[in-house]
Amino acid sequence: MSNRSDRDRVRIRLDDLTHDQLDALYERLEDLEAETAKLIRWHREDGVALTKARRAVEHLTDRYRGAEAATARVRDLHRDAYADTPDAGASCTAGCGTWPCPTLTTLDGPHTN
Repeated sequence: MSNRSDRDRVRIRLDDLTHDQLDALYERLEDLEAETAKLIRWHREDGVALTKARRAVEHLTDRYRGAEAATARVRDLHRDAYADTPDAGASCTAGCGTWPCPTLTTLDGPHTN
């Protein structure tokens, strides 16, 4: 494609076109139609990829929220049985026998007081 503006472009009157010039125009038109078809395919493929990516993000978001909810339920079951007493840190409410219990240690890593 030329960098010249439409104003600077020399236009040939239709009646003055030669067969070669007309053939060149049709060839250029075919090239542009092929390029347009390719761009349309790419656009559709990008749209499909975007839709798949959005679905993957939604799926991962749902899984993350589910994991957060499950972690909250585990934490609710495994609490310090004597948190508000002088014996705080003695036992887990789920009956694990120690505090912090192995379940929370696994969730959090080593517990420090």
